[in-house]
Amino acid sequence: MRCLSIGRELHKYQSVHFLLCNGGEHWIDRIKYYSMTASIYKSPVEMKNTNVLIDGYGFSELEIQDWREQCKYMAFIDDNNS
Repeated sequence: MRCLSIGRELHKYQSVHFLLCNGGEHWIDRIKYYSMTASIYKSPVEMKNTNVLIDGYGFSELEIQDWREQCKYMAFIDDNNS
């Protein structure tokens, strides 16, 4: 998971929360091993002032925009080119 490498580098400077799509549950323990937090889909309000690294498939443009407006910083890996 390239996002894990990106997250580990970012975590050297700021806290990072991974926001994963359904099916990404198996990554949560591995992410926590590196002292970062992770969850499957959260509402935009729950991400307020959080540094978020989004990795998943099937997030809509509206969801991404809503998270962008709430979080402190956001990186979004889009393998679907949507």
